[in-house]
Amino acid sequence: MTPSFCVISQDVPEEMRENLRQSFDDVIPLPPDDELAAPVACHPDMIFAVLDGCMFLSARYYARNTAGIDRIASLGGLTVCPVSVNRNERYPNDVAFNVAVWRDAVICRPDAACRALLDFAEKRGYRIIPVKQGYAGCSCLSCSDAVRTFDRGIKKSLDSAGIPCILLGEGGIALPGYDSGFLGGAGGFHDGVIYLYGNADTLPCADQLALSGYRLVSLSGGRVTDYGGIKPFRKR
Repeated sequence: MTPSFCVISQDVPEEMRENLRQSFDDVIPLPPDDELAAPVACHPDMIFAVLDGCMFLSARYYARNTAGIDRIASLGGLTVCPVSVNRNERYPNDVAFNVAVWRDAVICRPDAACRALLDFAEKRGYRIIPVKQGYAGCSCLSCSDAVRTFDRGIKKSLDSAGIPCILLGEGGIALPGYDSGFLGGAGGFHDGVIYLYGNADTLPCADQLALSGYRLVSLSGGRVTDYGGIKPFRKR
């Protein structure tokens, strides 16, 4: 198996980190970004986006966490692309990097996403798929065969764009500080495995996920919780 690592929130409990270490050589937690609301300040899907080997993130965050980000970039063979963006914790000013990527498609709310990221994507031949949901990265679980989501608006947009999308029964995901969490933020996909921060059997969509053809890994026995996703990378 090709060596790999993943990036997670520093808020992920140690039990889940230890279970991730069964699959990944390194599990790297992110410190908080003070431009974001405290409950999501460490969430990878809020802090950075990776496209075609380039890691886009706030220049301010990079300046404060240079060593940690450079380590991620070195391990993954990534180019760090710090961007000066006007961000704050109020939606949609917090979603500059909250995009989902599936093959040649970047799924996002274009008027809120980082302009430098979108320009880069277009130059590299990616399609920009506009959706109303600013938290597109949180909302989408991008797997090899299709995007999975609870969001009907995203499902409609992806259907129109010819991108395979599976709408799952929503609910059951916790997000401390908020009413509920998102599917993409509750786990990640890597090498044919769907990982979830909690027990998959507690979700209303558990049966649908079980029919996906992928192996499901529950990282704990408790309720599934949104920690901003699991960002997997191959080691270079």
